[in-house]
Amino acid sequence: MPKRSRKVANGLTEYIIRTGQPLLIRSDLEKARERLGVTLVAGTPAKCFCGAPILLAGRPAGVMVAMNTEREYNL
Repeated sequence: MPKRSRKVANGLTEYIIRTGQPLLIRSDLEKARERLGVTLVAGTPAKCFCGAPILLAGRPAGVMVAMNTEREYNL
């Protein structure tokens, strides 16, 4: 399959790639974004978010994400 990519922004997925650490936000996502210094990139804002880095040779190469746009505490 061809490689996929998107424009780099300052969102939660980029935060996970920069830190190499998983991230779980169960509620108050806007407060968490503000605290982490990240912005809303595009699309419908999430109410809760869970993301984990995909590592290749020990370095973050992507992110796997689960989120809910309707309810908090739903992951």
